[in-house]
Amino acid sequence: MPVFSPPLLIAFLMFGVGGALTNVVWFRMAGIVGDAGFTVDYFFGRRAMLRNFKSVLQRQDDPVRRRSLRRLLTTWYVSNVWCVLWFVAFVVTALST
Repeated sequence: MPVFSPPLLIAFLMFGVGGALTNVVWFRMAGIVGDAGFTVDYFFGRRAMLRNFKSVLQRQDDPVRRRSLRRLLTTWYVSNVWCVLWFVAFVVTALST
């Protein structure tokens, strides 16, 4: 007998995939901000780190690099939305079964 029903397991795994992607992208962004000379608080400075990342993005002269950084920021936002949606799906599925 499985611990989770199949729909609940799928929602849990999809949430986990989104969380892993979000953290990978977050640490990549933090590395870029750190390389630019800003201080980085990896776990509790989300607002300051996002502000600093946007500052690095705006100061970028190379259009290809700027596009790459913008794509990285968009990926972070999309993966956060992914996590929220699958977390809600997980909770709703758990309550309905």
